[in-house]
Amino acid sequence: MSNPSSSTVKEFVLSALNAEITSSLATITGDAAQTFQYDAIAEHDVNLADVRDTFQFQSDSNDFTDANATDVKYYVESAGNYMGLSSSWNPVSSSVVAAVGGTWGAAGTTGPSGSALTNMELDHDYVRNLALRLFGTHFGVDLFTNEEQLITDLDAAGVDYLKAPMDAAASMTNADASDNNLCRVLMRQMIDMDVQRFRDLQNVGEKQPLPFVAGDSISFRICVKAAANQASTTTGASVTRAAGEVLSDYAGLNKLDKVYKVKLNIV
Repeated sequence: MSNPSSSTVKEFVLSALNAEITSSLATITGDAAQTFQYDAIAEHDVNLADVRDTFQFQSDSNDFTDANATDVKYYVESAGNYMGLSSSWNPVSSSVVAAVGGTWGAAGTTGPSGSALTNMELDHDYVRNLALRLFGTHFGVDLFTNEEQLITDLDAAGVDYLKAPMDAAASMTNADASDNNLCRVLMRQMIDMDVQRFRDLQNVGEKQPLPFVAGDSISFRICVKAAANQASTTTGASVTRAAGEVLSDYAGLNKLDKVYKVKLNIV
C-alpha cells in the first residue's frame, strides 16, 4: 500500500449531497411622493451637482442587520451651500419664474397677468393677490398705506427657511422615519418612482449622492394667510372661495389666502 503523504491532493464529490436552495425575496421599500393642491407655482433652478452634493447616503455590506440605528445612514451635507442656494435663501423674497402658460390669480402662477413686471417674487405676488381680491384688480396695490411693511413682514417669515430643517437632518438613520429625515424621504420616493437608479451603487461603505438627474425637481408648499380681519377692515369684500378654488387637502382657506407650490427644478 502506498504512503498517503506522497499522494497528490484530490477533490472528491458526493453528488447525493447536492442541493438547491431558494432565497427569500429581497425587498426594497419606497414611499409614494405626497401630492398637494396649490393656487400658484413658484419655480427656481438649482444645479444638479449641488443637489447631489447635498443629499447623500451610506450603505455597506459589512453588517447584515435591519436595526434602524445601524442600517442605511442619511446625510444632508449643507456646509453653507444648501443645494447651492446658501443658508440665506428665502423662498418668499427670492426671484422665481412663473410656470409657462399660467395666468395670474387663484389658478395661476407667481407671475401676474402683466408679464412685463419684473418683481415676480412670492411676496410681491401675494400683495397683488390681496389687492385683486379686495379691489378687483392687482393695480389696487397702491391703495394700501403699508405696502412696504406687508413685504417686509412676509420676507421675515421666510428667513432661514432652509437652514433649520436641513441642519437638523444633517446625519440620521432609519431610526427617524419622520418627514424630518429629508434624505430618507427623498431616497424612498426615488425608490418608488425609479428604483433602477440604484443599480450601480459606487463607493462601497462611503457616502454617495442620491442619484438625481437633470430634470428632476423638489417641491414644497407655502401657504400665506391673510390677517383674520383683513376684509372687514378694508373693503368688506367677500372672502369665500368659489367651488373651483377650494383646496380639498387644505381646508379653511379663503380668497385672501394663497397657497404656493415652490418647485426647485434640478438643471
